[in-house]
Amino acid sequence: MALLELSGVSARYGAVQALREVSMVVEEGQIVALVGANGAGKSTTLRVISGLLRPSKGELRFEGRDLAALDAAKIVSLGVVQCPEGRQVFARMTVEENLKLGAFSWRKQSDWLAPMEQVFELFPVLDERRGQRSGTLSGGEQQMLAVGRALMARPRFLLLDEPSLGLAPVIVERIFAVIKEIVEGGVTVLLVEQNANLALAIADQAYVLEVGAVVMSGTGADLLKDGRIRAAYLGA
Repeated sequence: MALLELSGVSARYGAVQALREVSMVVEEGQIVALVGANGAGKSTTLRVISGLLRPSKGELRFEGRDLAALDAAKIVSLGVVQCPEGRQVFARMTVEENLKLGAFSWRKQSDWLAPMEQVFELFPVLDERRGQRSGTLSGGEQQMLAVGRALMARPRFLLLDEPSLGLAPVIVERIFAVIKEIVEGGVTVLLVEQNANLALAIADQAYVLEVGAVVMSGTGADLLKDGRIRAAYLGA
């Protein structure tokens, strides 16, 4: 059984058709990438999976369970956690307070102490800044904090939305190294990333979205070599 399966999923924002019968499969332990131009439906796909937008058609199943019947909080309790585009840290709160908010569903301190130590091991700079207000962090540090906050929920399936957006190359390199470490630690990742070259280079499987529909899929390595993908998204 696949960890996640979408079958013919459509979604709308009012009169606007955002997704058109999207079908995809994510197997446990994979990095699966969604690539495509702005407005292709990548972030909308994540919103549907995480329960922030109800599908108008189709089926979404996580380990065989119908996600469309659940609200966002219940979906998080199953281990499906989204790290949103644009970081969205709480600027007036400290790094540590932001991280604790990521563990809001864990009632005992002992439940979040280990994840916090894991976050500090992945991003030592956050440990150094744990008492600093998040709004004073650099963009790269805020992105690390956003990823760390998502990890505090102890996800089994992590949805990452544009983690490299607006970051310096050295920070991007660190973020992508951490993504691979997260997967090695047993977390499955669905990655939305406009930098198709980076995403396909680490993806086990990938799907290309255009105008809300899947137009191509395959392994990351195969799509990276595909002339159509190189012409459309890699500047070749």
